[in-house]
Amino acid sequence: MLLSDVVVTLVALSTDGSTMSTVEVKLPEEQIGGLVTLKFWASGSHNEEYSLSTVIYEPHSMAVSSSYGGDFKIWVQSSPSSIDRQKDQTLQNGWKCQSVGSYKGKPMTAAAFSADGSVLAVAAETVVTLWDPDTNILVAVIGETVNVIL
Repeated sequence: MLLSDVVVTLVALSTDGSTMSTVEVKLPEEQIGGLVTLKFWASGSHNEEYSLSTVIYEPHSMAVSSSYGGDFKIWVQSSPSSIDRQKDQTLQNGWKCQSVGSYKGKPMTAAAFSADGSVLAVAAETVVTLWDPDTNILVAVIGETVNVIL
C-alpha cells in the first residue's frame, strides 16, 4: 500500500497532549474495499513522538467530543452527494458536527455513549448529564460530586 492510499480525516489531541486520536480512511481500490479506522496514540516522555496504542476498525457512525470550554459536540459520518462525487471521484466520507450541547456553562469533562447508543452521558464538571444523541435533548441530570468527574 502506498502512503497516499490512506487519508487522515480527523485529528484530536488531549488537553495535556499526552493522547492523540486520528480517523483514517484507506481509499478503495477500483471502487472496491476501503476501510475506516479510529486510532489512539500515546505520547513519549517529552510529547515529541506518539506510539500507537489502540486501533478500532470501522467505528460507529456517531462520535462525541467534550471540551473544558463548556460544550460537547456530536459528530456523525457524512458522505458527499452523488452529484459532488460524480464531479470529483476522490471525495470520501467524512465527519460533520450534528449538534452542540452545554450545561450551565460548565466544562464538559468526559463523555460516553450507552452500549446501544441510545443515551449519551456527558460529565459537566461535578454532575452527569444524560442526553438523547439523536435530538440533543437533555434527559436527566444525575448527582453532584465534590470532585470534578474526569
